[in-house]
Amino acid sequence: MVKREIQPQQASIVFRFIESMKNEDTRLFWECLSRDSKSYLLGRMSAIDDQFENIELEELAIDVVYSEEIIKPLLLNYKQSFRNYLEDVGVGSFVIYENELNMTIKVLSNIKTKIYNIVEREIECQLVPLILETALDEEGNIRLAWKVNLNGYKKYANQRS
Repeated sequence: MVKREIQPQQASIVFRFIESMKNEDTRLFWECLSRDSKSYLLGRMSAIDDQFENIELEELAIDVVYSEEIIKPLLLNYKQSFRNYLEDVGVGSFVIYENELNMTIKVLSNIKTKIYNIVEREIECQLVPLILETALDEEGNIRLAWKVNLNGYKKYANQRS
């Protein structure tokens, strides 16, 4: 694993993800998620909810599906996991790369000012995994974008770092 300085785009997506949970903004929450995360959540919901029973696969296209009714319970579930990281949060100044596409960011709570870690030590934090994926901008150009990878989140939930 490689440790690198955090980039503005990486910090931005994490702050937007936290904001989406804090404000229970389902549209922003959905926009922050990677395609894999959306697929995982929709698959999970289809396995436990009868309302998906008669929906055609094409209707579940992850870039098309957006239903506040479906996404709200998912958002609230993750909000509960992040309940201690919704106010006065900060992110670590370094990220840990597993590979060129996957990395994690430390989210800290009760941050009132910039913190400088002089000594490596264990701190209580929430780890948020990100994945780099392709996306289309408004003009239809392909670009790279960092997205929250909830599949990776399961691996890091409730850990100290």
